[in-house]
Amino acid sequence: PSASCELVRPRPRLPRRVLSEADVWKLLEAADASTLIGLRDRAILELLYGSGLRRAEVAALDLGDLDLTEGTVHVRRGKGGKGRVVPLGETAARALLAYVERTRASWIRSPSTAALFVAAAHCGQTGQRLSAISICLTVRRAAERAGLGRVATHALRHAVATHLVRAGAGVRHVQEILGHAKVETTEIYTHVAVRDLLEVHARCHPRGRTG
Repeated sequence: PSASCELVRPRPRLPRRVLSEADVWKLLEAADASTLIGLRDRAILELLYGSGLRRAEVAALDLGDLDLTEGTVHVRRGKGGKGRVVPLGETAARALLAYVERTRASWIRSPSTAALFVAAAHCGQTGQRLSAISICLTVRRAAERAGLGRVATHALRHAVATHLVRAGAGVRHVQEILGHAKVETTEIYTHVAVRDLLEVHARCHPRGRTG
C-alpha cells in the first residue's frame, strides 16, 4: 500500500547560531599575518568567507584556479562534480596574493607544484597539498584564539550567505556563489531577511511596539 507514497524530506534549516559580521571580523583577525603560517591561514579564512567555498573545494584548488586580476576563483571540483566561477572580493584577493608571494613561494619544493594551499615546513610535508581536515583545524584554531568557541568551517559558508541576503543580494546570485544545485536549498537564507523585517516592524511600527 505504501509503494506509491513519497517520503517528505525535512526542509534544510539554518544552524541556530549564525556568525555575525563582528564575529567574522574577529575570526579573520585571529590569524597572525606577521608569520608565514599566519599568512596562509588568513588567506584560507578570507577565501572561505569571501567566496563561500566548501572546505573540500578550498583544499582542491590549484594555483592556476586563481585569477587575481579579475578577482575570481575557478572551482573545478565542486559538489557533484560541478564547476563554477566565484568572485573573491578585494580583501581576499590581497590576502591570497600575500600568501602566494611569501608563504607558498618559500614552502614549495618544485615549481611544478599545482596545489594552492600547501603544508608548512614543520609538518614534515612541505609543499604537499593541504587536506580538508587541515582547513577545518585552521578555522577551529582561529575561532579559539578569537574567543568564539568551537566554529565549524561550514559556519563561514552560512555566514557569507546570510550577510549577502541581509545586504539585499538575490537568491539566484547567492545560489551561484554557493554552488547549490537547487534554489530551494538557498532559499533558507531568505528567512533571515524575513526575520529581520519582523524585528524592524515590531520595533518601529506604531502598532508593533510593546511597552
